[in-house]
Amino acid sequence: MITQEKLSIALESIRAKIKALAPEKLKTLEDSLRTLEPREIVAYQELKSIAQIEGKISLDVSLWIYNTINHYCTTDLADKVLLTQIVALFVGRS
Repeated sequence: MITQEKLSIALESIRAKIKALAPEKLKTLEDSLRTLEPREIVAYQELKSIAQIEGKISLDVSLWIYNTINHYCTTDLADKVLLTQIVALFVGRS
C-alpha cells in the first residue's frame, strides 16, 4: 500500500532529481506535464478510486491525488511527476 509516508519520501527524491536536471531537460519535463486533458482527469480519478477501494493506496494518498488533479495547473512539478508515476503504476497493475 502506498502511504503518506512513502509519498513524502518519493517527493523528496523527485525534488532532488529535478534540482539536478539541466535547464533544457527541466523545460522539456515542465512542458510535458503542463496540463491534463479532460479524458486524463477522468481516467486518473477513476484509477485513484479503484486503487483506494482495492487497498493499494491510503485515504491520505487518495486525497493527495484528488487535490493534485484538481489543482494541477498550479501544482509543483515534483507532485506532477509523482502523480504520473503513481497513475502509471496503477495502469500497469490493472
